[in-house]
Amino acid sequence: MNALSSVAVKFAAYLCTIDSPDIANDYLKVQSLQEIAALIGTTSRHLNRVLQKWTEQQIISRTDDMIHIKDWQAIQEISEDIRFV
Repeated sequence: MNALSSVAVKFAAYLCTIDSPDIANDYLKVQSLQEIAALIGTTSRHLNRVLQKWTEQQIISRTDDMIHIKDWQAIQEISEDIRFV
């Protein structure tokens, strides 16, 4: 993972890395945005800004602890083919 990548790229790469058939109907239950933020090297506040922008762009929708990924193709493009190993 490139340390200079944007938070959007890092989070999209994270989502693509964890993508599996276990994610039913493209819904992802979020345990802790703070943990995800720490994993990708940012703050939960900055990650929330990215999520808000993606919500406005209709890439995702959010409820309390769920993220519905509406446009996987957009997430894959944002990730720039970067994956966590």
